[in-house]
Amino acid sequence: QLDFVAGPNATLLFVRDEAWSMWVGLGAVAVEHTNWLRQIASGKRSAEMNADEWRARVALMIPYLEHREPLVAEIAYGELAAAPYAALLAAKPRLDAPAIRRWLAEPQLMARQPLYLLLLGIAGDAGDATALELRLEASWMTRDATNLGSMIAADLQLRGPSRMAWVDAKYMGDRLRSTRELEGALLALSVLGNADSAIPRERVIQSYRLFMQEHKELAGFVAWDFAVWQYWGAVPVYLALIKSKIPQNFESRVAVLAYLGQSPVGNLIESDVCAPDGPTSAERAA
Repeated sequence: QLDFVAGPNATLLFVRDEAWSMWVGLGAVAVEHTNWLRQIASGKRSAEMNADEWRARVALMIPYLEHREPLVAEIAYGELAAAPYAALLAAKPRLDAPAIRRWLAEPQLMARQPLYLLLLGIAGDAGDATALELRLEASWMTRDATNLGSMIAADLQLRGPSRMAWVDAKYMGDRLRSTRELEGALLALSVLGNADSAIPRERVIQSYRLFMQEHKELAGFVAWDFAVWQYWGAVPVYLALIKSKIPQNFESRVAVLAYLGQSPVGNLIESDVCAPDGPTSAERAA
């Protein structure tokens, strides 16, 4: 809930959630933004919005990015940072590429670079792609994972599927990359795979399979996406991995078991995953 205390030049903004017993003051905003804030307050929670509602929310926020009033700018940024990538893609005609480039160059906005890099990938041009590639090469050389996921996602959005070979060679197939670097690269592919637009989901799955092959101890990091996408082609590989003696990252193993449990052979797995020898009933079914 929102409430306002109006003054002669500004309005004090107060918020209260249904679970809170008191109002909390966020700060002052100009009275001209009252209707905009009420539109936000009357909308659904993020988890409850459908695709059309997200597109409308993104369109409502974009004009207020880096607004002269800090509270307004912060609200707009926070709403867009939570938006699905597909909703950001739909807003391409509304994005101002020169403004995004300026924001990325401002040191005081460093914390907002992940979102603005994604927006640059949507609104940018070939020159932006070249600049991103130079930054990515530098990051790879120095093993720097800062904003890596957003940079890779923006680069792939601008360059398309042909650029996936670089990601495969530098990250998916490189056993010397750190876990943090790999997580950044996987995040980029997850974002694009969920959107299934500039990079077809089938191509992302191909890279995921390479990752599983080269980074067996972390192979489960892609299992959540496989489950969401209802891709069950990894079941035999994960079954073999669970039975092997290859050390597994704990989070990876949990994800693998969850994926297998959701798979079409999930009801056969509980008694099979610890079987020491021979093909299990789940493997035969797979």
